[in-house]
Amino acid sequence: MKPRVAILLFLLGLVLVYGAPSQGAMPACLTQECDLDSGPVCAIDASGVTQTFDNRCMATLAFCRYGSYFAEMKPGEC
Repeated sequence: MKPRVAILLFLLGLVLVYGAPSQGAMPACLTQECDLDSGPVCAIDASGVTQTFDNRCMATLAFCRYGSYFAEMKPGEC
């Protein structure tokens, strides 16, 4: 494995582990509203599934829908 890929995977792992909500902490699914100003983001969950969301807020609220935390990988579509 190339060093650059290994570093990227390590950093992604840190984001998924330390950026995830704490056990029992779930985003306010019914009370939070998202604006659409920020644009689409490509996010990834702990199993490596990528998905495009309308914005960063929608990616955060995906925890409510899918039961999996999605971390933003990059702006724009996947």
